[in-house]
Amino acid sequence: MKNEPRQNLAKVLNRLVKEGAIQGAEIIQRDGQCVLEVYRPDLDLSAFSRLSATLTAAGESALPEFRATRAREVLTEADGMRVAVVPASDQFLLAALANSDGSESDLVAALRDAARDIGRLSGSAA
Repeated sequence: MKNEPRQNLAKVLNRLVKEGAIQGAEIIQRDGQCVLEVYRPDLDLSAFSRLSATLTAAGESALPEFRATRAREVLTEADGMRVAVVPASDQFLLAALANSDGSESDLVAALRDAARDIGRLSGSAA
């Protein structure tokens, strides 16, 4: 990915992370490979990346078993935190880690808005 598009994608992620509940966000390929991430300094990036890759792989590989082709979102919640993954384009997914303080629907809505921008910037919408 060239510099200018990468910088524009980073701006989209930075906007997300500036929102109160979101601690980190990353653009990942559908195979789980991280393309770009933005996170707060206190976030364990390695753990977040492993978790989002596992969620993505599980969601993508299980869908055919249910005769579904694409997930609209994958969401998991634990004590005090949520991880959500939404499609951003044919190639990319957007994953975010957030505190569970905010509403689930607000988190997913913010991710979908950012995913539309990522799809537009990457040249293919979800």
